[in-house]
Amino acid sequence: MQDKARLAEKHFYVGVSFLKLNKYQEAIENFDLAIKYKPNYSEAYVNKGFCLDSLGQQQAAIENFDLAIKYNPNYANAYDNKGFCLGKLGQL
Repeated sequence: MQDKARLAEKHFYVGVSFLKLNKYQEAIENFDLAIKYKPNYSEAYVNKGFCLDSLGQQQAAIENFDLAIKYNPNYANAYDNKGFCLGKLGQL
């Protein structure tokens, strides 16, 4: 179990590094791996959603923000990002 937590954290931070470089696809791949090892990793869902939004995939981004909210209902950043995507889609 501890190994999975470490792998999740490792892939999360690799994803963050790619995100900072605007390499969204590589970031998404790492956030997916983080989620594989820690399925309730709210921060990974939010960052993946941010990448998807940056790639113009707002609906997929919203789905990831919803998962982040499911696992952490008090995660304000997930609500904020979901709202921005809904606005882009004209659904606010």
